[in-house]
Amino acid sequence: MAIMNVTFREPRGDGTGGWRLEFLAGKGAEEGVIPCPPDSRTRSEDFVHAVLDHWMPGFPVGGYIPRAKALMQKASRTGEDPIPDFQDLGEELLLHGERPGEPLWSILPGDLTAHLPTRKVAGRGPLAHLCGRLGKGTVRSMLVVHLIQVGREAMGPARATWYARGMDYERRVAVGKALAELFEWMDRTVRERGWRAAQGELALASDVVRFRFECPLTWEWARPVEPARSREVG
Repeated sequence: MAIMNVTFREPRGDGTGGWRLEFLAGKGAEEGVIPCPPDSRTRSEDFVHAVLDHWMPGFPVGGYIPRAKALMQKASRTGEDPIPDFQDLGEELLLHGERPGEPLWSILPGDLTAHLPTRKVAGRGPLAHLCGRLGKGTVRSMLVVHLIQVGREAMGPARATWYARGMDYERRVAVGKALAELFEWMDRTVRERGWRAAQGELALASDVVRFRFECPLTWEWARPVEPARSREVG
């Protein structure tokens, strides 16, 4: 069974607050926290994506490469076309450049790094150089193809991590449906009771998902995961 802490803070006008998933690895906390704003129309989908496609396979939050891996997990789980999400990710990289802790050379494919300027330039400088030399459309296409390949190559390790956590990777669709219903109950509970803050524990297994509020009061609800369909033999 996989377990993580979840907190809720009443949303504020400055965009803070909402649901936060505090990633846990064994007895220690990892460094990533994913906000799930209560006013988001897709907050249930965001919650499931954060838990099943980021946390379960062990992909950190915030970097382009981990996000590419998680997006491929989402596409595999939902059956959705991943191309639009990867195009958005590539466009974001072109717009904002590298992030702290994730240097550009670790993101770009080799056939693009070969064209980087020899002199170190921070931020979008190297990307602007690439776009000026090769054309923005070409650079964008090469980025998208590379990020998709990164996501595909992470499929095997993601599967292995699920099983290492005691979860059946093949049950992701059913677990996702149950988790979405569980989150809707969690979200409805804090709203109907007018709680300004709450904290609890989320537990996942291949046959059931459960959440237990531990503050401001103890309250628990479990949602069974739909059983796998038996396969006919012969």
